[in-house]
Amino acid sequence: MNLATSVATLATRRPVAITVLAIAIALVGFLAWQQIPVDLLPDLQSPTVAVSIRSGDRPPTEMERIYGEQLERRLFTVRGIREISQVARTGQLIATVVFDWDANLELGLVDVQKAVGPMAADPAVDEVLVRRFDPRQAPVLTFGLTAPSGQPDLAELRRLARRQVAPGLEQLTGVAEVWVTGGREKEVRVTLDPYRLEAFNITLAAVEQRLTDENVDISAGTLEEGSEVYLVRGMARFRRVEDIARVVVRYITGSDGNRQAIRISDVGTVELVDQEIDHLVRVNGVEGVGLAIYKEAGANTVEVSRTVRAAMVGLAEDLPGVELTEVSDDAALIVDALADLQSAAGLGLLLAVVVLAIFLRSAGATLVIAAAVPVSILATLFLMRFGSQSLNIVTLAGLALGA
Repeated sequence: MNLATSVATLATRRPVAITVLAIAIALVGFLAWQQIPVDLLPDLQSPTVAVSIRSGDRPPTEMERIYGEQLERRLFTVRGIREISQVARTGQLIATVVFDWDANLELGLVDVQKAVGPMAADPAVDEVLVRRFDPRQAPVLTFGLTAPSGQPDLAELRRLARRQVAPGLEQLTGVAEVWVTGGREKEVRVTLDPYRLEAFNITLAAVEQRLTDENVDISAGTLEEGSEVYLVRGMARFRRVEDIARVVVRYITGSDGNRQAIRISDVGTVELVDQEIDHLVRVNGVEGVGLAIYKEAGANTVEVSRTVRAAMVGLAEDLPGVELTEVSDDAALIVDALADLQSAAGLGLLLAVVVLAIFLRSAGATLVIAAAVPVSILATLFLMRFGSQSLNIVTLAGLALGA
């Protein structure tokens, strides 16, 4: 007697026990179903790391010449790399590092960070960013912030987004990061008159060095008074535009024989202006600020979307004069795709039961087979939950085919 015959014999001899077991499996599977992450695609780990280097407004050829060759030399010391490709843009160099499929990507990511870390010490480098490349990584939700009345202005709107909205959203369960784009950022622009510089025999390098020397905070040690110890610091960073304008570049001897200070205001102008924009965000034709919300790996996209949307309602009440507009929501696409697939699977199951009823011509046999299908699906969902699998179009299609 083989195993299948033994199981069938046991089921016919102990129908109550088998029924209770099936109900228990269905109940456990249903509970596991509620906890399975829902996503559009399965979690595919690509053995790829992206390295981004930013350096002012250097042309692409200069980025490749200065940083491209240096980056490759440093990456050659990392084991397990199969391919390195680079793309140079104005002020940015992006390198894509592909590891072998059997390589430990966690260790590879750390090795790449160690290899390129010293490049961040270059004063001309604005940013060195190393992160794992995930082809599925895209914003779960995108919102737009606008101020139709003009208050707050774009600079204040971006500041609110970065300091108030983004930190609040990043504390939510399942949210990994919030990117803020658009708006305006302020910068201090020093415009020098070349004729005045030449008249006072001052170079651009001298002006830059003086500004660097004056804009510092220096630790002066500690001061002890009785049982108390005070930390002493020299606070010399610029606080206002006027502080920069008053910086002394050099001293000259005047016609009366006295020393005269030549300040920044004597050779140029200092203004607080908007930075040049590299991202422009418009929401329904109105310029504003964009929020791109990324979820944590393995988080339930639908649950993250619900949590963020509920939090945005509360944040909107704390931002008078600001309109929050939902631009995109991946959860809606996922829910629609899974609903269509579930409908197709349900219709297929119904047709299968009808065909069985026609050929078996037995209501009891048809009912037993029809009841076995959802039990087997729920048992599979239980195993998927403990196998760290997500419910997506691939796994759901497999369940539909298996049914």
